[in-house]
Amino acid sequence: DAQFEAQLDQALQHLQPKQQLITLSHANNLKLLPVRLFKWGSETAGDEHVEQHDHHEGQHDLHIWLDPQNAIIMATTIQEALSQRYPEHATNFASNTAILIKAIETADQTIRQRLQPLQGRSYITFHDAWQYFDNHYGLKLGGTISTGMAQQISARHLQGLYRTIKDQQIKCLFYEPQFSQHALDTVAQELGLNTFVLDPLGSRIPLSANTYPELLTKLADGLATCLSP
Repeated sequence: DAQFEAQLDQALQHLQPKQQLITLSHANNLKLLPVRLFKWGSETAGDEHVEQHDHHEGQHDLHIWLDPQNAIIMATTIQEALSQRYPEHATNFASNTAILIKAIETADQTIRQRLQPLQGRSYITFHDAWQYFDNHYGLKLGGTISTGMAQQISARHLQGLYRTIKDQQIKCLFYEPQFSQHALDTVAQELGLNTFVLDPLGSRIPLSANTYPELLTKLADGLATCLSP
């Protein structure tokens, strides 16, 4: 989606006539969630405000690949588009997609069993990439460090996090490897949180037929390691 992949805007505007653009966020039956909002309350009656991260009201959260059911729909959509474009390879596309879907379903079942005891347990992340994963597996994001990629962290925001961490007994801060751990260490120390790397892009996973199921498994491993009693 152009709103989410802004760095691709220029390239997408120069597609050749024979090149086809498939917007996977528009795929049939895909689960598309609104941007998640966080409400910080305080001891003062009526003193509540909403943190909305990097988006405007009414926009969708486009971290759609972190729901395994969405991933299956996206894989099928890609298969159908490729089969229409290259009908001579349609059988291979269908076979490879079926293998991938089976691997996703197997990983999904294993992860559900592993994360089931942790349902409802809260955690903190650097920014909110995890709504689809949370929604699918019953986890709960208590809040985020960042309220926008280019924004400084306000004292009011940190105060809201302090209250949330205390109220929900949160002990884990997850961050992506694309962001500086050094910058987060001070905040994590102030908030009394353990830090752990979660990469929603799977940027360090070698590309293979099993990359996506391995991504799901690594995310579940990281969450379970930090959230388990």
